[in-house]
Amino acid sequence: MGGTPPPGFSETTFTTGLKAAAITGNITANRTLFSDTVYTLNGYVKVQNGAVLTIQPGTTIVGDTALAGSSLWILRGARIEANGTAQAPIVFTSARAPGNRKPGDWGGIIIIGNATINRTGATILTESPAQVAENYAGGTNDNDNSGTLRYLRIEFAGYDISQGGGQELNGL
Repeated sequence: MGGTPPPGFSETTFTTGLKAAAITGNITANRTLFSDTVYTLNGYVKVQNGAVLTIQPGTTIVGDTALAGSSLWILRGARIEANGTAQAPIVFTSARAPGNRKPGDWGGIIIIGNATINRTGATILTESPAQVAENYAGGTNDNDNSGTLRYLRIEFAGYDISQGGGQELNGL
């Protein structure tokens, strides 16, 4: 990333040479995540309308298991461009150490596009805590493009936000 991290990012360096960055809150401008850095999603990270999140091949993004429901949201009008390769896939995974990871460690990726849906109503909220929920009703553009996910793995996601009450964030 070089220089001062952009708002919502903090950066430190691992002894292995890889950097580490925490991503929090809203992403309101275009951002690129680089493969020389391991990124941790701290809480509900939302890419806002008009912003594009680009993720380089070989990048690792981990969901913080200490902050319930840590997840990446691509909101209506935003895009994600995550184009990994067979040799360098993009990996979204748990922040826990290998061998200690389990399904539900973090929330996953939520994409809210602008296409029409098969439900009616002025307000249809995503499954998530009330202060985090997003309305996905009212889509009007069946040619909407929320981005690309290619050669990407989502591991150990699917956080149950209601402790058995039927409200959960899924892998994708």
